[in-house]
Amino acid sequence: MSVRRQLTRTDCYHGNIGRKNAEEELRKSIYEVGTFLIRSSTDKPNYALSLKSPLKQSIAHYLILWHGPIYQPFYSIEGGPLFPNISQLISFYTRSNEGLPCTLGFSVISNPMPRLQQPPAYPETLIDKIHVAAFAGDLTTIQELVSLNPNCVNIRNAMQCTPLHVACLCCHENVVIELLKAKADVDAVDIRGYTPLMYAATVGHTTICQKLLNDGANLAQRSPVTGRYALHEVAMRGYHNCLQLLLDRGAPLLATSYDNKTPLDIARFWNREECCNILDRESKRETGTMDGDWLHQDISDEQAKGLIRDYGNTEGLFIVIKVADTANPFLLLLCDGTHIVSYPITLTQGNGYSIRDGPVFSYLSNMIDYYKKWKDDTLPLKLKNNLSNNVKPTSSTAHLINYKDMEKLGELGSGQYGTVYSAYWHQGDGKKIKVAMKQFSNDLDTNISSDILKEANIMLNLNHPNIVRLLGMSIQPLVLIQELVVMGSLIDHVRSCAEKSITIALEIKLGWAKQIAAGMAYVQSKNIVHGDLAARNILMQSETVVKITDFGLASTTDRYINNPSDAKEDANRLFPIRWYAFESLFDKVYTSKSDVWSFGVLLWEVFSDGQQPYKDIPSVREIMDYLIAEKRLILPRGCPTDICNIMNTCWKRKPEDRPTFAQLQQTIDELIQSG
Repeated sequence: MSVRRQLTRTDCYHGNIGRKNAEEELRKSIYEVGTFLIRSSTDKPNYALSLKSPLKQSIAHYLILWHGPIYQPFYSIEGGPLFPNISQLISFYTRSNEGLPCTLGFSVISNPMPRLQQPPAYPETLIDKIHVAAFAGDLTTIQELVSLNPNCVNIRNAMQCTPLHVACLCCHENVVIELLKAKADVDAVDIRGYTPLMYAATVGHTTICQKLLNDGANLAQRSPVTGRYALHEVAMRGYHNCLQLLLDRGAPLLATSYDNKTPLDIARFWNREECCNILDRESKRETGTMDGDWLHQDISDEQAKGLIRDYGNTEGLFIVIKVADTANPFLLLLCDGTHIVSYPITLTQGNGYSIRDGPVFSYLSNMIDYYKKWKDDTLPLKLKNNLSNNVKPTSSTAHLINYKDMEKLGELGSGQYGTVYSAYWHQGDGKKIKVAMKQFSNDLDTNISSDILKEANIMLNLNHPNIVRLLGMSIQPLVLIQELVVMGSLIDHVRSCAEKSITIALEIKLGWAKQIAAGMAYVQSKNIVHGDLAARNILMQSETVVKITDFGLASTTDRYINNPSDAKEDANRLFPIRWYAFESLFDKVYTSKSDVWSFGVLLWEVFSDGQQPYKDIPSVREIMDYLIAEKRLILPRGCPTDICNIMNTCWKRKPEDRPTFAQLQQTIDELIQSG
């Protein structure tokens, strides 16, 4: 075959010749660096570029990806820009070597690129109309079609793509929002196993990725063709903002594709310097829950199983134990509701941790966090609740209480899932102490029971004078035994005083605020997010002493609710929307800084005589619009300026601009000292 200069024509297509034959054709050429040809890829419908490289005079091969599940196809070399056809791709790389070792030079002449079939005339069917509208960003047509047939949002075309795939690839954010509102399947996979999140990642659209994640898109989904995750896609293309978002949401940092490449490997190969810096920095950071929450170093396999059985074989309950095996130094025991299954945790050659063929993690704690958030093919279900290492094997479970030792007295109140009584706890030898006994309904949903166990495990780890102590619990029936705090809730006390025109002294209110800040600073130091800080969840031991209670929405790490299963589990719960921070309402993100926002609302309750926050705003949507407009709660009349300033700092839009609880405690203490 002859070789001639062809910079813009595409008569360089060699069909189905393999890599070896392509290299032979290139070696025959009289030209050197930059000589190239195009051939079919074994990974159809993609193509391959074979190129004489300046690197050690080698021949390099590059995959030309076909992004064509919609009516107009796109092509790109991995990590490079998109082009509507290969002719334009070749033309671009004759002028720029972005991602290649050199620009394209002479082509090895063969046949023209095969002509693609022209798009068919669109039949007047709902399927074609909605895909075309998604491609064009035609929001009006999308809305009309959805109103006619709500199920059309999940209709698939010949490449198994939904309209959401198309809108993500074409960066039509408004269409994505509309499709999500219409319940489009965020985890639908196309013929290559790509989800809408992967499509948004390939074009680096951070906002669309965020919308998909907020709606439950699964970060643990990987392509069955390449084994890549969304994180690989953004690392390859250099989309550092999108990369940081995925990492913040718990993407597996050391996940490997089928060719054993991590996102960092790919970023280095493509010289994505900023992505490399982010990935390198994140690899050194431990972000998961405390080992003490779930790691038991001194109990056997059988003891661990016995402990899980003692807690009722709750689905998703788990323990990690240390074992004498160099290759598999830890063992995860997970209950599926009936059986307890053991999963060896392997120590990899790079000193990371993995379960079976799942992602690799630098730290055990990061692994546990990942499997709490995501379900992939590694485990049959998500980890839901752990037994703290404060919980010892059955022979020494001091916190487990025999229900027969409890003597109910009067009812103190009732809630969504049960009733609280005052009670005597008989401890033997005639001793008894008066306690609060929170007894739950017998017909609780499994998920709610799991959350109660989680609340108990969190409270068992807490010991602070301004936090209600959990003294013990009974499993059958499910009962929590707490110290008795006799005066009821802070909100009831404040409202009662207002109704009776009793003025509460400023120094008393400041004393409450300081104690709550101190208790929350302790909670924050334990890496726990309360999630429901409000005046109703502050109990009064006396006129001047208060204690934080109700850790039912707490978690042992900053958390995101972004899985469909989470959304289903949360559907029957009551959430404190009027106390939620900006990021909690909009992005379902809950951190200690979200608790700081809630603390500001709690202060507002105290200084407004117990009014309901946003009492004149009836709906969640209107509250969100109110906050978007940078409006906040109207400060209480007569509230001291210093207190108003504290509230406003708690309600800063950016979490990093809000104070910590330790800083709040110090500020309030200084106000008390100044008189």
